[in-house]
Amino acid sequence: MLYLGTSHTTTTSLHLAEYRADIDLDTVTNASAVLVDGKREWIQWEDIDFDDEDFSDCGMAFEREHPDAFEAGNVGVGDAKLLAQRPLVDFGVEWFETNRK
Repeated sequence: MLYLGTSHTTTTSLHLAEYRADIDLDTVTNASAVLVDGKREWIQWEDIDFDDEDFSDCGMAFEREHPDAFEAGNVGVGDAKLLAQRPLVDFGVEWFETNRK
């Protein structure tokens, strides 16, 4: 995974960790127009109510505990960070289970 001018705050990989973590999350009803058998229909579905307020804390904890799991540098004049997605998601699952109440 490559961050270009962004950070853990905006990574959707940690939403995957939210799905996998054994934590109580509220649900929300989403809706969208989709094609069903070639016809446009409005559908609704229940999903978890994502909470990204602690993504930065989780990501920084990952970096502290796994300093060899990422590389930081620049691309042009922008900050960049390269890291493997699986270790971050696995760490996020455990971190959320420990740190979210």
